[in-house]
Amino acid sequence: MRVVSFYDVQPIPRYDGVRWTNVTVGEAAGQDGPFTIIDNITLSPVDMDPAHPMVRQITTEQAVLDAGWYQLTFVDASGDIQQPVVPLWDSPDANQAWLCTVYDVALKDLSRTRDSYGNMVGTFTQDTTPKDDQVVAMIQRLGPAVADAIGDVIPTAFFDDAQNVLATRVAMQIELDYYPDQVNTGRSIYPQLEKMYETELARLQTAITSSSGGEVDPTGAAGHAQWSFPAVPLTTRDEVW
Repeated sequence: MRVVSFYDVQPIPRYDGVRWTNVTVGEAAGQDGPFTIIDNITLSPVDMDPAHPMVRQITTEQAVLDAGWYQLTFVDASGDIQQPVVPLWDSPDANQAWLCTVYDVALKDLSRTRDSYGNMVGTFTQDTTPKDDQVVAMIQRLGPAVADAIGDVIPTAFFDDAQNVLATRVAMQIELDYYPDQVNTGRSIYPQLEKMYETELARLQTAITSSSGGEVDPTGAAGHAQWSFPAVPLTTRDEVW
C-alpha cells in the first residue's frame, strides 16, 4: 500500500441544506479509468454551511499502484454523489505537494485542449496534443527547475503560488514543443505566457524571501541553474520523458 495526499480539494456547493459526509478515492492506471474505489473517507468536520464548503486536504493509505490516476467523489448521507473531480496524477517521483496538476496547466492554455474532433475538452487527455501523460512528464521535468528559481525550499503557505508559476512554465513548454511554427509566426500565446511567468516568478521570489527575512536575488540564479526563454525558439522540440 502507498500513501497519497490531495491538497486544496473542495466539493461543489449545495443549496438544499444537505452536507457532504464522505469522499471516495478511485484509482486507475489511466486518466479515463475505469476507476476502482480504494477508500471511503469520512469527512470531519462536516461543513457547517454546505453552500460554502471548506477546502479539504485528503489522504489515503490504500493506494495500490506504484503510480496512477486518482479521482475523488464526494458523497452525502443518502448516497447521492457529486460529479467526480478531474482525475489527478500521483507517483513517487511526483509526490511533491506543490506540483501543479494537468488541469492547472490546461487552464493556462485551454486552446490546446481540443480533441481530434476539434472539441474543447477543458483538460489534456489521451485525445489531445499533447496527451495527458506527456503533460505529467513535463510537470515532473520542469518542477525542479522552477524550484531552483524559487529557492528550493518552498514554504507551505506559497504552494498555490508555486503551482501557478509551474503551470505557466509548462504551458510555455507546450507551445515550444508542440506548436513551434505558430510561435515563430506570432500565432501562439507563448509571448503572453512568458511575460506572465516572469512576472509571477519574480513576485513569488520576493514574497518567499520577504517572509523569511532574507534578501531576494531577482534573477533567482544564486547557487542555482539559470533558465531563459527566447522570444523566438531556437529548437522545435524538447525531450519529453
